[in-house]
Amino acid sequence: MKKALIIFFLPVLLLGLDSADLFERANKNAEDSKFLEAIEKYELLVEKGFISGNLYYNLGNAYYRTNQLGFALWAYYSAQRLIPRDPDLLHNIKVAQAKCVDRIELPKSIFLFDFLLKIETFVRLVELNILGSILFFIISLLILLKKTDLVSINIINYLVSLLVTLFLIVNVLALRKYIIENKEKYSIVISNSVSVFSGPKDNQNSILFLVNEGLKVKLNNYQEKWVEIELIDGKKGWANTFSVREI
Repeated sequence: MKKALIIFFLPVLLLGLDSADLFERANKNAEDSKFLEAIEKYELLVEKGFISGNLYYNLGNAYYRTNQLGFALWAYYSAQRLIPRDPDLLHNIKVAQAKCVDRIELPKSIFLFDFLLKIETFVRLVELNILGSILFFIISLLILLKKTDLVSINIINYLVSLLVTLFLIVNVLALRKYIIENKEKYSIVISNSVSVFSGPKDNQNSILFLVNEGLKVKLNNYQEKWVEIELIDGKKGWANTFSVREI
C-alpha cells in the first residue's frame, strides 16, 4: 500500500518541484531585466494551474515593465484576491491605475458603506468565514453565561446585541464576496481604443463608446467571439473577447 501511494503521489510531487523550478527561473529572468522571458514562464505556470499571489504579483511587474498596462492590472487584480493586504501590491495597483486613460468614479456614498467596502476588499473570504465562526462561538458562550450569576445580565445583553450586529455584518460581507468571486465575472480591458457595440456584431450595430486598457469591467453574457461588458457606472455594450482578459 505504501509503495502504491508513493507511485500515485510521485507525479504530483514532481509537478510541484517542476513548477517551483520554473518560478525561480522566471524570477531570475525578471531580476536580469529579461521581462519577456519571465512573462513566458510566469504565464506557463498560470496555464498549468499554479496558484500564488506572488506569481501574479511578479507577472504584473513584468508586464508593467514592458508597458503592457492592461495585462499588468489583470495580474495585479488576480494577485489581490490572494494577497489583498500586501502593501507593495496595493502601491503598484495605484501606480498602474494612475496611468489608465479611463477613470470612472462612482458618486460619493455613505461613509459607513465605503468603509465596509474597503474591509471587504482587504479581507479574504476564508478570513470572513473564520471571523463569523468565532463571533458565533462567543455569542453562544455569552448566551450560556446568562444562565449563571457570574456576570450582569444587562452587560451580557449589551455584548450579545453588539456581537450579533457584527456577526450579521460579517456574514453580509462574506455573502457579497462569495457572489463577486464565484457568481459574478470580471475582466480587464487589455487593448486600447476598444469599440463597444450595441450588439454582438460590429457590422450591424452602432458603436456606443470606447474603452481603453486597464479598465475593470463586469462580464454579463457571451455570444461566440463577443462578450457583453458592464462598466461601474452602468453603461453596457458588446466587445470582442480578445480585447478583455477575465480575472
